[in-house]
Order: sequence, then C-alpha cells, then structure tokens
Amino acid sequence: MVAGNRFFSSAGVALDVIRIDMDDALVADWRRNVVRARAHLGWDPDAACVASDGLDGMSLAIAAPPHRLRTAMEVNEWALCAALHDRDPLHWCGLRDALRAVTHRDGAPLASPFPAEIEPVAALARLARLAVAEDLC
Repeated sequence: MVAGNRFFSSAGVALDVIRIDMDDALVADWRRNVVRARAHLGWDPDAACVASDGLDGMSLAIAAPPHRLRTAMEVNEWALCAALHDRDPLHWCGLRDALRAVTHRDGAPLASPFPAEIEPVAALARLARLAVAEDLC
C-alpha cells in the first residue's frame, strides 16, 4: 500500500506480478475488473490504473481513496485473479482455495474475516463488505 508512489500522484496500491506472462489481453482483462470493482464500490472508475514492466515481472497499480487502501489491495488482487481464472479456468481452478489458505496462518486471519472469492458477484459483495469493515477500523 502506498500513499503517493511512482505510478501516480494520488493514493493507491501496487501489486508485483512475477512468473505470469502478462500479455496485453490479460492486462486489459485486469483493468476491466478493476473498473467493475471501482464502480461497484462507488469509487471513480476512471482513476489511474497502471501496468508497468519491471525487471522481474510487471507491477499493477491502481489509484484508490486514501481511506480505502486495504480494500484497494483486495480489489487489485481479485482483478488479476479473476482475469487469470477467466483465461484458463482449468489451470487456475484452485486459485480461490489458494487465496483462502494464505489469508489464514496459525488459525488467525491475516487480512480479512471474509473468505476470498473469484466469481464476480460473490467477489464484489465481499469487496463491499471489506470497504465497510475498513470504515470501522
């Protein structure tokens, strides 16, 4: 999470992607998912959304409201995971369960009390719950 960064002057988050071939079509699908989630959350759907090549992979950065950076990180991760799953559902069929496994360590939640979702309707509902919960923190 970053308040100001190398991608844009506003608050936002960046996700470093390694060992995944981020071609133009996959980046476009990621962007579409970001816009969809932003619209669902009532955020500016046209805010900055940047894919930048790096030495080891690609960085995917999205501008977000400064008081919603945790939710923004979840939006960014879901947008990529959903794009990957849509591209090759058989290859990425275990992605949701893998995401759920990383959100818990030693029985204690790391990031969110709401289990990760890939399917858009469930994922968008989860993101809205995360945004509300972030208000309460």
